[in-house]
Amino acid sequence: MKRLIALLAVGAAFTAAVPSFGAPVIVTSTVDLLNTSQTSTSLHTISSVAAQLSPAVAIAAGDTLDFTINFAGNESITLNGDRKFFAELQTAAGQAQANANMTGTLYLLGTNYSMTKTGTEGTDHVGEQYVLADINAAGLPSTVTFNGLRWVGTINSYDSGVTSRLYDLPSFSVTASGAAVINGSAAGAVPEPATWGMMVLGFGATGAALRRRKTAVSFG
Repeated sequence: MKRLIALLAVGAAFTAAVPSFGAPVIVTSTVDLLNTSQTSTSLHTISSVAAQLSPAVAIAAGDTLDFTINFAGNESITLNGDRKFFAELQTAAGQAQANANMTGTLYLLGTNYSMTKTGTEGTDHVGEQYVLADINAAGLPSTVTFNGLRWVGTINSYDSGVTSRLYDLPSFSVTASGAAVINGSAAGAVPEPATWGMMVLGFGATGAALRRRKTAVSFG
């Protein structure tokens, strides 16, 4: 039975569904690319580490992970030239080091492009890195603009005798031989439910204060 966890943090929001063995693990994150406490940029690379999941999610061999990172507001990324894409969930503190054999597809949100591969990596993460050969096989154009990343894949197995691990840190990194550019802003982002609640309480308090205020009228 799935248990829904909602985590709200400054500049990031998460929803994680924690499954029983073999059921899909769903993690959804929203990051503000313009928040420098989350995102690091250079001419060729953009990377972001979102707020920590609490509690961590357990992912066992045989589980399917559906992991999405949305960009806030109308933000997007444009990459030019040869590129690399990497979306991952990093292991929680104290977890065993073990490679994971995974088969997954990375979707570039806001486009019709996706890349699929099977590989072994991830001594401290799940999620795969997609390099030039994967990108060419998928037929991506030399310039692409997207507004998020989604990785859907199966953890086929862990090595080193590991059968399951805890993960708590969503992140991504993209690299281009040409420019890596952040577009737009998070100003148009839709407030999270908790933010709406605070706004409604604020409106109510303002209305009550106005009702209590007495207005003095003088006649000359």
